[in-house]
Amino acid sequence: MPLGTGEDWAASRHTVASGATVTSLVVADGAVEVRAHLVTGAEPGTEVRVTGWAPGKDERAELVPAYGLSDGPALSGVTGDGPTLFVALARLTAEPGPVPLGDLVAVEVREGRDLTVRWATGRAAGRFRFAPRENSVAALGDRAQDSTA
Repeated sequence: MPLGTGEDWAASRHTVASGATVTSLVVADGAVEVRAHLVTGAEPGTEVRVTGWAPGKDERAELVPAYGLSDGPALSGVTGDGPTLFVALARLTAEPGPVPLGDLVAVEVREGRDLTVRWATGRAAGRFRFAPRENSVAALGDRAQDSTA
């Protein structure tokens, strides 16, 4: 279910077969994306996997853990005793030898629900807050005039 959008972000929510709810936020600057997923209502210890694209010819798909995830063929993490946030950096590009994702964006998570995204390009930082009880996410600060999702 779409929740809202802003200049460089979009949020949605869906319920999986187990009954857990996933509230997702994607913040983008060009081809670089920050993907955040708040999982609520899952049993503690539930495995969560984050996958990316299947790249086409001459394309490169990148997916890097940023918070709550371990690296591997597919990024994975485990839910805690309550709502659990997982964050990954992603990019699909045909650019040869692209700058590492970690050099292009920095992510900070506070209290497992506040997300700050800082772009190396100098673009304004994005601040967002997940609200687990409402299964929603809101833009904060300069982005507050954007939609509340």
